Amino acid sequence: YGYVCGEGQTGRDTRTFLDSLRLVPRILTGDITKVDLSVQLFGGRRPKLPVIIAPTAFHDGATPRAELDTAAGAKAGGATYSYNFFLSSAMMEDVLQQAGEDLWLHLYLYKQRHLVV
Repeated sequence: YGYVCGEGQTGRDTRTFLDSLRLVPRILTGDITKVDLSVQLFGGRRPKLPVIIAPTAFHDGATPRAELDTAAGAKAGGATYSYNFFLSSAMMEDVLQQAGEDLWLHLYLYKQRHLVV
């Protein structure tokens, strides 16, 4: 994102915090020739990658095709994409074309059902 809110203090603080983090590499032990990362999702589906891209609202603030590109990236990587129709800036049909068959629908259920139906 190419903008700064106010004086940008939160952005600077976040950058400082992220720069302070260090990842400690771990060496795999044991027999790793038969690692199985697969998962079985609802309906028996087994995605290539056991990752679901969570719904993200309005990430087209970064680039106009952000949501479509995220869905395409999920498909290319073998992950499942979760579409948020309520806060999405892209049409579900367009996202479905990019995401392929591994697409979930994020749905809000309100007590006032008439808001959903």
